[in-house]
Amino acid sequence: MKTYTLLISKTFLNGHRKEGDPTYFIGNIIAGVKIHTIRRNYEFWLNRANEINSGRAVLSIRYWSGKPYRSKQIKIIELNKISVQKLEGGKHDYAIVDGKKVPWELIARNDGLSLDDFKDWFKGYTNALAIIQFTDFKY
Repeated sequence: MKTYTLLISKTFLNGHRKEGDPTYFIGNIIAGVKIHTIRRNYEFWLNRANEINSGRAVLSIRYWSGKPYRSKQIKIIELNKISVQKLEGGKHDYAIVDGKKVPWELIARNDGLSLDDFKDWFKGYTNALAIIQFTDFKY
């Protein structure tokens, strides 16, 4: 069986206004507060979700124990079922998720971020993104 790895950041990335500060994503995933992550390449993740949901693969959510690419990866959770939703944005108070209007604030909260941190994290993204759902929740 294949294992697909999805890495979660322990700290805010370079260029973010909170660069280097902890994200608390790991604890929020374990506590069920962060119920999804957002990534580029919607079609890519949709294909992976199909493999995972058909039982041919699993998704291993991990973080780097130290410096990225120079340290061990630590597993947070392994999932054998996920869903992927298409996230399209705009300059409104809402996003379009699978054709439905969803408030940005709700998406940010479910991603484990404040709205301001979410906007700073995803500034500059213009193409459709993939919301990778860790639970049965869907927008």
